[in-house]
Amino acid sequence: MLNMLNDKFIHMQQKTYIEGNACIGGSEQSVTDRSSKSTSLETDISVTSSTVTRKRLSDEVRLLLERLYERKRALNSKERHLVAKVCGLSPRQVRVWFANKRRRANAAYNRN
Repeated sequence: MLNMLNDKFIHMQQKTYIEGNACIGGSEQSVTDRSSKSTSLETDISVTSSTVTRKRLSDEVRLLLERLYERKRALNSKERHLVAKVCGLSPRQVRVWFANKRRRANAAYNRN
C-alpha cells in the first residue's frame, strides 16, 4: 500500500507541476467541488459522559504520513485528497495532522 501511494504521490506531483506551468491558476476546480465539505462530525471523536476519547491512527497510516512529511512539509489540495483517500481519513484530518507535525517540529527546534 505504501509503494502504491508513493507512486501515486510522485505521479500527482509531476502532473500538478505540469498543469501549474500550463496555466497560471493551476488546475481548475469547480465551485461545487470546493463547497462540498462535510459539516457532520467525524467519527474519530466519540463523547461518553464527560470524557472525550479519540481514535489513534493505525501504525501503517502514521508511518505513511511521516514518510510523506519527510518528502514535503505541506500538501496542496490534490495531494491532501489523494492521501486522505488512501488512508481512509478526511482531507481535513490530513491537513490538521501536517499542521500539528509542523508545529511540533518548530517547537522542538525552538527549544534547542
